[in-house]
Amino acid sequence: MSTTQSKKNKVCKERDRDLITIIKSAGDVDYCTFTDYTKDQQKALHTLYFKYMNLIHRKWGKLSRSLDNSPFVTSEKDDYYSESYFTFLQCVKAIKLSKILNDKWLFLGYFMHYLDAQNNKFFRKIMKSYKNSVSENIFKDMEDQTAETISLLDLHQTS
Repeated sequence: MSTTQSKKNKVCKERDRDLITIIKSAGDVDYCTFTDYTKDQQKALHTLYFKYMNLIHRKWGKLSRSLDNSPFVTSEKDDYYSESYFTFLQCVKAIKLSKILNDKWLFLGYFMHYLDAQNNKFFRKIMKSYKNSVSENIFKDMEDQTAETISLLDLHQTS
């Protein structure tokens, strides 16, 4: 590894800590939205969030591939990216500056943990909507190519 690469890696590792220090400069205030932060804090938040945008894309890709890119998944894409920002703010809020002991600290580990929890939440939500839509319809005749579907509500009313 060249010295230029090691300097870049070192700067990136220090940068997360520096950004979190700027964001947390007012102490552990209960911030709810982006506008609650000062201009410097907003800039640090923006920089940190967009630094890890590729991680959000990868996590979305993993979720959508695990569910075979079904229409149920693609319909949740906008919600996923919106929710990822709130997950990011929640993650930043949970970080304690006293726990950051050295310059090797990275935001990546914390954020991955929070995004994994978000993926689990969306997986359960998508599977629930899929099961609900499938359970509304059953096939009357499985062998018929033009099988009619019957609503379970209709079946319940006729019996």
